[in-house]
This record gives sequence, C-alpha cells and structure tokens, in this order.
Amino acid sequence: ITGDNGLMLNAVSLSNPGKIIADTLNVRATTLDGDGLLQGAGALALAGDTLSQGRNGRWLTAGDLSLRGKTLHTAGTTQGQNLTVQADNWANSGSVLATGNLTASATGQLTSTGDIMSQGDTTLNAATTDNRGSLLSAGTLSLDGNSLDNRGTVQGNHVTIRQNSVTNSGTLTGIAALTLAARMDMASPQPALMNNGGSLLTSGDLTITAGSITSSGHWQGKQVLITADSLANSGAIQAADSLTARLTGELVSTAGSKVTSNGEMALSALNLSNSGQWIAKNLTLKANSLTSAGDITGVDALTLTVNQTLNNHASGKLLSAGVLTLKADSVKNDGQLQGNATTITAGQLTNGGHLQGETLTLTASGGVNNRSGGVLMSRNALNVSTATLSNQGTIQGGGGVSLNATDRLQNDGKILSGSNLTLTAQVLANTG
Repeated sequence: ITGDNGLMLNAVSLSNPGKIIADTLNVRATTLDGDGLLQGAGALALAGDTLSQGRNGRWLTAGDLSLRGKTLHTAGTTQGQNLTVQADNWANSGSVLATGNLTASATGQLTSTGDIMSQGDTTLNAATTDNRGSLLSAGTLSLDGNSLDNRGTVQGNHVTIRQNSVTNSGTLTGIAALTLAARMDMASPQPALMNNGGSLLTSGDLTITAGSITSSGHWQGKQVLITADSLANSGAIQAADSLTARLTGELVSTAGSKVTSNGEMALSALNLSNSGQWIAKNLTLKANSLTSAGDITGVDALTLTVNQTLNNHASGKLLSAGVLTLKADSVKNDGQLQGNATTITAGQLTNGGHLQGETLTLTASGGVNNRSGGVLMSRNALNVSTATLSNQGTIQGGGGVSLNATDRLQNDGKILSGSNLTLTAQVLANTG
C-alpha cells in the first residue's frame, strides 16, 4: 500500500507482512502485528491496544515517530527523528533509534533485551525498568520510576536515575556526570541501591543519594559524593579528585575492598568498619566507633575523630607520611599506627601493637597501658601525658623522652631514650 501524501488506516486488526508507505502515515488498530514495513517519510504514528513488531519488521520515518498502545512489542527495527512512546507495558528485543530526542513512558513495565538509542536526549519513565540490553543516549539520559534492574548497559552524557530501588549488575555510565537519587525529592525512605558486581562510571561527578547501599562492584568518578543510611562495600570505590561519604548508620568495607581518592577523602558514619583499604592523599574519618583490620592511609595527612572507641586489630594499619591526628574516647591498638608527626588525644589508650612517629605525642586523661609486646616509639621527641602509665612493653625515643603521670607510673618493661629522659609521677614503680 502506497500513498503519495498522507495515509490514514483504521482497522480492528491489521497484520502487515508487506509494505505500507506514505509521506505521512497514521495507523490506528486494536491489534497491529507483522514483519513488514511501515514507513512515513515525514512522520509515522501508530496507535492501538496491542502493537507487535516482528523480528523482521521495520517502522521507519525521517520525521517524528509516535507509538501509543497498551501493549507494545518491538522486535525489529524502529527509527525516527523524535520518538515518543506511550504504553502500559513495552517489551523491546529489537533496535530502537531516535536521531533526535526519545521520550518514553510505561505505566507498567519496560523490558529491553535489545537496543534503545538516541542521538539527542532520552527520558524514560516506567514503573519498572528491566534492562538486559543497551540504553544509550548521546545527550542527557533520565530514568525515572519505582525500580530499575540493569544487567546491561546504560550510558549517556549526563545520566540521572531517580528510582525507589536500583539493582545493577551491568554498567551505568554518565560520561560527564552520573546521579542516582530518590524518585521524589525529600522522599522517605530513600531508595535502596544494590550493585551486584556492576559498574557505576563517570569522568565527572558521581552523586549517590540512597537509603541502604550494598556494592560488590566498581564505582569511579572525578568527584564522588555519597549520602546514605548505610554502605556495605566489598568492591572498589575510586575518586580521581575527591570522595565524600556521609552515612547516618554504618559504613562497612570487607576484606579485598577499596575506597580510594587521589585527593581529599572524608568518611563519616555512626560506625566505621574496615577490613579492606581506605587510601587518600588527605583522609578524614569521623564516627562514634571505628574498627579496622585493614589499611587506612592518608598519604599527606590522616585525621581521625572517634567519639567513643577506636579498635585497630593486629592486621590493622593506620598510616600517614605526614601528620597523623587521632582523637577518641578510647583507643585500643594491636596493629600499626604510624605517622610522621603523630598526635593522639584520648581518654584511655591501650597498646599491644606499634605506635610510632618521627615525633610522638600522647595525651590520655585516664590512662595509658602499653602491654607486653607493645611499642611506643619516636625517632625524635616522645611525650606522654596521662593520669596513670603502665608499661610492660617498650617505650623508646631517639630524642628526648618525657613521661608525665599525674598519679602512677608503673614500668615493668623498657624505657629508652637517645637523649634526655624525664619521668614525672606521684608514684613511680620500676621493675624493668
């Protein structure tokens, strides 16, 4: 069927194994199916309850393309300049291309195992989106809905995903920026993000706002900002410039995981737990409690503020080649804590590991207990000020050593100084 100008077809049922071509083609049918060609040179509009395109079917136009139906199946080739899709449910296993912008809405489910592509901007709004193919946009890409399950590829220049839940085992890429947030601003609860071995990638800002986050995959951005209730990380989160994570609950990194930044990194949570690697040029940690059995490194500076207890296990390392500053109510160190200039302020400090610096200053309002095997060491000056000091290990300073206990100093180990040694206490007991 060929029309030189406009052609409108109305039918209850239309099956097209052949060709229907016009300058402007408008088809309305309760049921439309077939492997044939529907082509409108200037515009193409298809509407009906069920629109079903076969694998060899072609719906083509150089102008605007409109698809409206309750049930939409695209299995062949669909192409237009500006593409508009409105459906209850859309299942795509073919190739859909908008040479301009693409706008699609599905009140039910959008399922794609094929390609949905736009050379302009793309807006997809579906209650449920299940992507196992490719969603590609040369411009901005917006995905709005209740849930997104991505096992394929989602890519755009600026990608914004607003969902109540996101499950990703594929690749989410925003070339200039990638943002994941709640479907509605100020939504409560915030969306859940499960990154099951997938990738979240951008060369720009990576912004994540969520409730609970579980990630076993790879995140990468220039600047990474995470705001969430909790984060359980067993993968890699990397920032080229800066990384900030603000958690109202727990941040847990398991063995083998990485959280790194080439510049600044600030992690704050109710509780911090690390068995992997946290590394940055300048690293700041704030929490009620910090437990570490992994590596925590601030190359130029490491600042730790812990309202309650810091527990560094035997395998744990807190390191800086620059200034290491630690403030906590209680410090228990069985691992390695080392900086160039190391300053520790605590209520109580118990050390069974290595605590050292080029200079080392310890101030504990309650007491310092350096257990057997424990080492307090400084290449230069070593200063300890506390109420009670108990030493069964080694206290050693290459420069002057000053130990000031306002109550009792009990030494059953070794106290060594390469220069002046000053001991001040109400009660001094020495068996070392």
